[in-house]
Amino acid sequence: MRGHIAKKGNRYYAVIYEGIDPLTGKGRHRWHAAGATRKEAERVLTELVKRHHDGEYRPPEKITLGEYLQRWLPTKRNLAPSTYSSYERSIRLHVLPYIGSIPLQRLTPEDLDSLYAHLETNGRRNKEADRWRRRPSGWCTSPSTPPSTTRSARDR
Repeated sequence: MRGHIAKKGNRYYAVIYEGIDPLTGKGRHRWHAAGATRKEAERVLTELVKRHHDGEYRPPEKITLGEYLQRWLPTKRNLAPSTYSSYERSIRLHVLPYIGSIPLQRLTPEDLDSLYAHLETNGRRNKEADRWRRRPSGWCTSPSTPPSTTRSARDR
């Protein structure tokens, strides 16, 4: 594998040659930010070339957060079924519609803060049902069930 150092503005980059792109027939190069000095860039380039020769280098994929989560969730089969179902539901209902289309490499803390703020204001679909779930024990569990039918005999 070949590579070189390039400078753009005040930063240096390690540029790795990855071969010919089969679609375009042109050479493919991947740029890696390598620091403010040429010495740092040479260190990064040496590490990338070594990793490539050792078979450890994997170029970053350009996938969205949604694609990543759909790959990640099936690997978590050691979870309890209810936990897995909860994760799947939360991802499907809340994460994918709001930030699922953002490329993973461009995801920022601000994107996550925006999601959290959105969930705080719009997170629950049925707030009335949630209110009934938080009743003290002995209270009815459904708005249509009279309290006297759910309390035990000792509570009356």
